[in-house]
Amino acid sequence: MRDEPLDGDDVTVHLVGGPPQWDGVEVKGVFDRWEIHEVPASELGALLPVPGQAFRRAVYEPRPDGERNVWHFLGWEG
Repeated sequence: MRDEPLDGDDVTVHLVGGPPQWDGVEVKGVFDRWEIHEVPASELGALLPVPGQAFRRAVYEPRPDGERNVWHFLGWEG
């Protein structure tokens, strides 16, 4: 395991399902290979804001048996 990612090591995360603002979005240039493939799977995912709904966030996580860079909508927090 290395401490620093190499140049060009960005990983694109694909969002699946959920609100139309996020469904099908590709998140590029945010995560590096280490952040996606070297951390425990339970630490992957995101809480994404939904415009016009200040206290509601969409929950995205990879499926346990799926690709680590494909995050599916699981429901709402808030």
